[in-house]
Amino acid sequence: MGERLAIPDGDPWVDPLDFTAFAVKTTGLLVAETKLTIDEYTLHSAFYKASASRLLLLVALSKHEMALFRKFEGSFAGITMAFLQPGMRRPLRIFARCTVTRIAEMTQREGIAMIETEIKPIPDDYKRIVEEYRTLLSCLRDDYARYANQSIRMAPQFAKLLGYNNRAVLHAYGNRFELAVVTIASNRLEFLLQAAPPDIAPGNDNSIRMSFQLHQFFVHGKTTKVEQVSPGVVRVEMDLDFSPELMDIFAKYRERARLLAIDGAAAPAASATEAAPPSA
Repeated sequence: MGERLAIPDGDPWVDPLDFTAFAVKTTGLLVAETKLTIDEYTLHSAFYKASASRLLLLVALSKHEMALFRKFEGSFAGITMAFLQPGMRRPLRIFARCTVTRIAEMTQREGIAMIETEIKPIPDDYKRIVEEYRTLLSCLRDDYARYANQSIRMAPQFAKLLGYNNRAVLHAYGNRFELAVVTIASNRLEFLLQAAPPDIAPGNDNSIRMSFQLHQFFVHGKTTKVEQVSPGVVRVEMDLDFSPELMDIFAKYRERARLLAIDGAAAPAASATEAAPPSA
């Protein structure tokens, strides 16, 4: 059995953030250029969790290699990484000295190891990038609460402002079910579905992959209401978990809506309760 990874809560200086696809895109991390050098070995690595002083990397290791590298726990090492952010003509390359504090096998991911490192001294550019991302996530979480229940009706004019590609797919029972979004808010989703699978029932958890021009991502949440609206068609309401991608899309949507108003352009007609852009 692989060792379970326990990440303690606490000081944001050391408490690592999940380095998701959204984190990679937002920070501009060049994933192919992350390498960990231990002794005479160089390992291609992937960011897993990151804070200003701690970096957890994923590395492909066999059981034999795992046993070999566990001997280096407590040893000095080096991490090379690169970022390409807006306004940069060339990648920002960073080298961080570190200590390997732990090597563990990932549960349910055979052949993948987690290598935990403590970075010291902390490179200024690396610290800035991680803390800027932490600040962004905090702002998006605030927006998730601030704009809760302020739904946008997915009419064509609003879909265009949101950059919605008119594609959303429910993943259930190993199958995919196309659906039609009716309204969407930071914390809730309403949609129409044909041939609903059995797990579309109040209280059940579900995942939906949504496609926007800015992000393609999964939203997760709990079904709260299911009602039949016509033969073979049901209307479903879901409470959504926090999604940084969705909140980032809403932030860009509000910016576009404000620019339309500033330019004096006529905003698309909307009902006050569901279709109007959330007020700032």
